[in-house]
Amino acid sequence: MPMKKSCDKCGADVERFRDLKRVNKVHLCKDCYRKNREKFRKDVIEESGIKDELRKLTNKLKNSNRDKINQMARNRYRKEHSIPFDAPLNPKGSIIKKEATKSFITFEERKQLFGLLIRRGFCYEEATERIKSLVEFEKNIRQNMKEEQAKEKIEKTKQEMLEELWRI
Repeated sequence: MPMKKSCDKCGADVERFRDLKRVNKVHLCKDCYRKNREKFRKDVIEESGIKDELRKLTNKLKNSNRDKINQMARNRYRKEHSIPFDAPLNPKGSIIKKEATKSFITFEERKQLFGLLIRRGFCYEEATERIKSLVEFEKNIRQNMKEEQAKEKIEKTKQEMLEELWRI
């Protein structure tokens, strides 16, 4: 028994049997099948008035998929760059602040001081040693000031605690 290779609706011959689509026990070619789908869409969707609801549902589905895809991409990025999952991601273009130098003398001031020392007759090594000693001296002074401030803060808190005890 030979296989049927023609459309039941328009009678067009098709090269292969699998090019025919079977709808309601009727074999249709791709053009008739497309026209049939368009007619069905027009009858059901547009005339029944559910077009707006369908549009809302499709947009909702797209947005939910977009959120899932973004979450998967974030997780993949964190796995590749070994970032913990609970840590927030830094946005692109965020500026990472550089640590401040631990001396009061800026780079420009150091250059000027170096030039001044060389003009006064010091050699390169002596000038750099003098600048380093000056920076060390500043660090020591700053550390002493911090210790004094810390001691003052401790004394103030102790005094406040004693005052509160006496009030109670």
